Amino acid sequence: MKKQATGTLPDKTTTTEAEHKLEQKIDSMSDEEVQAMNAYNPVVRAVTSSQTLNKNISGIDLDIFASITTLGKQIKEVKDGDLSCAEMTLAAQGNTLDLIFNSLACKAAKSERLNHFDTYMRLALKAQSQCRTTCETLNEIKNPRSMAFIKQQNIGLNQQVNNDATPRAREINKFSKRTIGGTKWRTAGHQSGGHDNRH
Repeated sequence: MKKQATGTLPDKTTTTEAEHKLEQKIDSMSDEEVQAMNAYNPVVRAVTSSQTLNKNISGIDLDIFASITTLGKQIKEVKDGDLSCAEMTLAAQGNTLDLIFNSLACKAAKSERLNHFDTYMRLALKAQSQCRTTCETLNEIKNPRSMAFIKQQNIGLNQQVNNDATPRAREINKFSKRTIGGTKWRTAGHQSGGHDNRH
């Protein structure tokens, strides 16, 4: 029986060389390895979680393979630099959060008890804050900030370089470093055969 990895369903009309190699790799794997690969596939995880949520919204049981294919295409668009789906998602979420804010604010205004008013307003302001953050994120995608790279110049004043140091002194300085996590410490000028400082 041919093994099939959920989340890697290539389009038969546009099968690429990479997809062909992936199919060959899957065929050479055991059933346990394929199951583990599916379990740790982020697309499969996302679709598995969204199946229940989508049913609660639309009342329809979506085909898992069709869902994986659709989500996989959206992810590929993002990887290729097309952020239109992400922009649409953020715009829709911002609108929904604004709706939640207004709904809770209206409930707060109609509340006759102080504790009810306080609870509704706290939730409303949280939704308002998330709406603002979502809009800021969308603006960052549409209008990314320009990055300024400033080359740092290090200037040493009155720096003295001793080019006449003996090879032995250079060797001592080279090995005068601390052993991280150890118990022995070497300091500059430590002579061979001396005593180490232990902590």
